[in-house]
Amino acid sequence: MKVFLIVLFSVLITSCSNISLETDPIIVKTIRNGEVLSEGDTFDITFLKSSDSVLVNPTSAKIEISYNNSRSLGDNEFQDVDPINFDLDFIQNEEVSPTFKISSDFKNGLYSLFVNIYEDDEIISSFNSQFIVYSGELRGDVVGIFPNKNLYSKSVAILESKIHHDISIDPYLVWKLDGTIIKEGYLSQGVNKLLWDTEELYGFIDISLDLLPYKLDDVTHPSRNSVNFSFIVNPLYKSLYSEADLSPYYKSLFFNGNYYDELNKDLYIENYGEKLPNYVDRFYGMTTGPSRGFKSNDSIFPVDKVSGDLLNFSVILDFMPLLPDDGNIFTTQYKNLINRLYIENGSILHSFGYTDDISSEILGIVDINDPQHLVISFIRSPNGYKVLYYLDGELIRESFWEFSLTELNDGVFDSFIFGGDMDFSGASTLVDTFNVYYLDEQANNNIYPDNYSDSIPEKESYIVLEGFNSVTLPQNFSGNGSIDGEILSMAAGSILSFSEILFDDIDSKINIKVLGDSRYTLALYNDDVVVYEGELVGESTLSLIGRSLYIDSTLVTEVTSNYNRFDVKAIDSCSIDSLFLESIGNTVE
Repeated sequence: MKVFLIVLFSVLITSCSNISLETDPIIVKTIRNGEVLSEGDTFDITFLKSSDSVLVNPTSAKIEISYNNSRSLGDNEFQDVDPINFDLDFIQNEEVSPTFKISSDFKNGLYSLFVNIYEDDEIISSFNSQFIVYSGELRGDVVGIFPNKNLYSKSVAILESKIHHDISIDPYLVWKLDGTIIKEGYLSQGVNKLLWDTEELYGFIDISLDLLPYKLDDVTHPSRNSVNFSFIVNPLYKSLYSEADLSPYYKSLFFNGNYYDELNKDLYIENYGEKLPNYVDRFYGMTTGPSRGFKSNDSIFPVDKVSGDLLNFSVILDFMPLLPDDGNIFTTQYKNLINRLYIENGSILHSFGYTDDISSEILGIVDINDPQHLVISFIRSPNGYKVLYYLDGELIRESFWEFSLTELNDGVFDSFIFGGDMDFSGASTLVDTFNVYYLDEQANNNIYPDNYSDSIPEKESYIVLEGFNSVTLPQNFSGNGSIDGEILSMAAGSILSFSEILFDDIDSKINIKVLGDSRYTLALYNDDVVVYEGELVGESTLSLIGRSLYIDSTLVTEVTSNYNRFDVKAIDSCSIDSLFLESIGNTVE
């Protein structure tokens, strides 16, 4: 099949997007390299003598267009366009601009344009470029930038685009930062996803992804079809978290493309393997593996700065197992005391104790690609630690680790190993957060208080959520009682009070989970006026719908107003597992 270009001669000034070779005796202006055309489009080739052309006399030009696509996924049979020769004797002070129109005979693909200008039989100037003929779909959407905030310098970010295209092509993609290529390749090679190391850069960053139907020999020129990613990289010295956010923690890692502890960014960290962020179903973090992780010379055990005693604390870990293979999740050592979480034989285990006397607890089987919120709370006692294990807010196990502080060996260095290093084979996980909680809002040493809240997926309607995950009595408690990190024990006459609850006319529900058949009173107040007071036994639910008050599902009375505080008073000694106050619709469950 012969393919012909429609050629029209005219005297035209071409657009500024065309390429000009000012150093040649003859200036050639035409479509820029990599231009994408479709049927019916036209382009000019303009010839003009330059200031260096006084000694030459161009007489003719030859234009050749060849089809050189080598990666079409469909039929790529195509004959080159016949060479075009024409006379240039009349070039004096004006431009000669043949205009070419892409006909229906042109297949989608990559074409090379060659122009040779002659003086008699000698080539005195030449020009070549590539252009693309493509009429199908090719566009990109931003999938995301991860982390989508809180990105530091010296970190690794993920940029990803969703590419929409005809199945007949394998688009060629080019990532650029300030015009400099940082990655390129075919979509089939996964190049729509970029791992970009911020290195020392910070400030506003613009990275573009050029979309090409076919690969060009030279992809440095900007494309008219691109996806733009704009985001901020923060300098490492800047803290992106408030003092209030970080004050409860002894150690705080958010794995935002790095292994930095937000409370001590100057801590020396030894990396093993490349830093590799990833996300699975919108769960983002850093990957660990058999030989990928990091090590630092510190410990996660909080210690009293005055007495040197070990304190209460909670390890909070958000992670996702990626494979069931054996390996270390984290191991930390304080002197000769070991605290380790790992995977073995398809189960997650926790080990604790001295180096010469370590025992383990099985926490459950490995659930691949399932995000897990694991909290391990350590409550000090004179002869060891009580340990509570929570998965997604639910208590799954508790144990007691007995040891004596007199056995601590000061001659052993502290260490913290996450994932794999030269000594440990790491488990294959995706880690989002690792925090060590040890101070409550009053700056008292405590354990993580929000397990009960964590166990409730949709919390927007809850006004009070109290699971008594603490080692100290609540501030709103008066009387005699105790708390062991899971249960509030109240002596007879003790009161638990909740105030400053501004309801107006919102329907509400109070659920109190009292263990056993202990008796207590629940009193509702509007300021100091009693709205309702009644005796309850065991677990009970009080609902106020309009002015109708229900105990469990039984209508008890009509009240004259809503309430803005309530008290729970023990008649008998009682133990409370949990308590919540929720705003509800006009139904009683």
